[in-house]
Amino acid sequence: MINRLLKMLQGRSLPELASVTLKTIGSALSGMRRTSDENRTFDERLGTETAESESMSALDIPVAMARQGVAYQASSPNIIDEINSLLVIDPADYSFVDIGAGKGAVVISAAMKGFRRALGLELSLKLIGIARNNANLVAKQTTLNSKPEFIQGDAAEFDAPSGPLLLYLYNPFGESILNAFLDRVEASARRDPRLIYLAYANPHWAEAIAGRRCWSEIAAGRDLKIFELQG
Repeated sequence: MINRLLKMLQGRSLPELASVTLKTIGSALSGMRRTSDENRTFDERLGTETAESESMSALDIPVAMARQGVAYQASSPNIIDEINSLLVIDPADYSFVDIGAGKGAVVISAAMKGFRRALGLELSLKLIGIARNNANLVAKQTTLNSKPEFIQGDAAEFDAPSGPLLLYLYNPFGESILNAFLDRVEASARRDPRLIYLAYANPHWAEAIAGRRCWSEIAAGRDLKIFELQG
């Protein structure tokens, strides 16, 4: 676990560490083992590879953008069940979008849990390739309600799909990118009013969301907050 934490800190200057663009060290230490175990169970059952972390230096991301991002650490596929227990919706009515989808475990889980569409936005083509391979492996073994989709893109330039949305973040970047992402989502909602929820795991910048006039926190769980975009 300590080795994985060191990977998360690799290549960071002291100012960058002080700005806490990484997942907080406390959350990393408390949640890393649980998440890793859940992903390893997922991988053992389905033959996928989602559990291993990746440092930013190992990914194909421009240095300037990498400094604002967070090293890849798997988000547990079981987070979908926790979200569904807090947010009473019919998944068949919603598109699920994981911002910073990594190796795809949560997107694949969303497709397995009945979401109308399961989409992952990821900056690294390396991680997208792994995620697509994982999705193909799962599709051969089980019935999916929708085909997991993975696209390359910058969260600060995100174009939200039409229809009701459930957005998911596992604290993938710092406050400046988060604010740009929220600006894009809010602009999309003004053009096309609809239900939009945001599930934020390891919610380090939750106050930045709560401080925006049009977002309201409606539920909270273990290291998880859910917000609704108000019309």
